[in-house]
Amino acid sequence: MGFDEFFGYNCQRQAHSFYPDHLWHNKERIDLKENENNGRQIYSQDLIHEHGIQFIKDNKDKPFFAMLTYTLPHAELNLPHDSIYKMYENQFEEKPYNSKYGYYPSEKPKASFAAMVTKLDFYVGQVLEELKDKD
Repeated sequence: MGFDEFFGYNCQRQAHSFYPDHLWHNKERIDLKENENNGRQIYSQDLIHEHGIQFIKDNKDKPFFAMLTYTLPHAELNLPHDSIYKMYENQFEEKPYNSKYGYYPSEKPKASFAAMVTKLDFYVGQVLEELKDKD
């Protein structure tokens, strides 16, 4: 039957970057100019998650299907250096990761990976809370 709404990457290759220059909302290209030229201001996973939560809120009064396909964790070990990252920043003996495949380098890949898993867990918790509020 298809999907009524889509927000995210429409190309697997682009999904390797967490700071893309655009995403898609249905057939509309959403340019993220703040990320151009390594601007790295808008973290795609946060934006995709916000749209997923809003979709749940917008459909609380009727049955719905939501397929939330986060790409965390992934080979590009990059995310905002927020409070989640700071929890792990100095917890591991680290060797910087410089990919030969074109991924953005990571100064602390173990901390980044741990923070990505924690961020995904946080997202899932928010989805579950929003679904509980639906009842």
